[in-house]
Amino acid sequence: MSVIRELLLGSALAALATTVGAATLIPRTSRGRGPISLFLVVAGGSAGPLLSGDPSGWLAGALVIAALPTLAILAGRQSAWHPWARVTGAALVQTAALYLGYATLLTIATARGAPGAILGTLLLVVQLASLGLTLSFAYEILDVLGRRSHPARDAVAATQEPDHWPAICIQVPAYNEPPEMLAITIEQLMLQDYPGRWAVQVVDNNTPDEATWRPIETLCRRLGGRVQFMHLADWPGFKAGALNEATRRLPDWVEVISVVDADYLVDPGFLRATARHFADPSVAFVQTAQHYREWEADGYLAGLFYSYKYFFDISMVSRHEHNAIIFGGTMGLIRRSALEQIGGWGEWCITEDAEASLRLLGGGYRGVYDQGSYGAGLMPLSFEGLKQQRFRWAFGGVQVLRKHMLGLLGLA
Repeated sequence: MSVIRELLLGSALAALATTVGAATLIPRTSRGRGPISLFLVVAGGSAGPLLSGDPSGWLAGALVIAALPTLAILAGRQSAWHPWARVTGAALVQTAALYLGYATLLTIATARGAPGAILGTLLLVVQLASLGLTLSFAYEILDVLGRRSHPARDAVAATQEPDHWPAICIQVPAYNEPPEMLAITIEQLMLQDYPGRWAVQVVDNNTPDEATWRPIETLCRRLGGRVQFMHLADWPGFKAGALNEATRRLPDWVEVISVVDADYLVDPGFLRATARHFADPSVAFVQTAQHYREWEADGYLAGLFYSYKYFFDISMVSRHEHNAIIFGGTMGLIRRSALEQIGGWGEWCITEDAEASLRLLGGGYRGVYDQGSYGAGLMPLSFEGLKQQRFRWAFGGVQVLRKHMLGLLGLA
């Protein structure tokens, strides 16, 4: 146990050193970033025995802890990651494995009877899940910061304007939204500078008070034939059900559907910047980076803003390189024929956007992530609203896993 404890301490110090180095020194160094990161691993590995009271074991500790990161450099020459990113990733995985091994041995040695063994095993499972989540975040960060190139991202920037611009309808789903806010959203959408044919469809879903949605109906009528308004009363399927019905009522000329939340102020260039990607018939949907407004002066909203920003600056960028992005439910576009091919939005799932993305990607289509920001919405303005949002995301994720687990594992 003492040897494993020394190795664990050395590995943890090595992982800490490379992680701090990856965030500070290493990216600013033009040469030798791989050797520098490996040196940090060796330093951490040798410090483990020294801090544990075993000064004679520093060399062995350094050699053992440096073995896997060194292998990551030598065996990963064809990898998409720079050597320093491979070293950092190997150090983190090694630390997680040593910790689980040490925790398992400690549980076996200290368990008192069946109850102790059961509780210890449950604790190990929780720790395994926590480490898995931590490593997934580390992978995404290294996959963005440590990549030699970003082919998918570069392809987005290089996409030219097409000879044929697809006909688009912007759908604005709304449920009990303040009419003043929704009116501003609609009026801003009317400023789109798009060379193709386009329209706006406002879908009011089950708003109980007629005084809330009637002013929007009046506004849409005043704006003319480019805007369609519909109020769906007692309609099943929540947002997905409303969008499915709205899509069924679209004219045949609509080729692409864009979904925009009721609180978003959309830039005039949104459609022109994103619709070009549908010239590739393999593209089923395009998602842009979601952005927010009116958060700078509030500490709570500022923290929330940066949590969203991580997802769109790191997670989506990494997933795009592996054709694994999601349709985010707003500020995105989806090919109508592809959506109809999979049977529309899943009305059984409260995260219908992410679930539809999975079916589209599983059907052989591609998703495109445009990291540009083409509008700004409002974040949950209270902690209660945030809890409701996160519960919906978590519950919807569980629904998706229950439905598609076998397919994700390649068993269906």
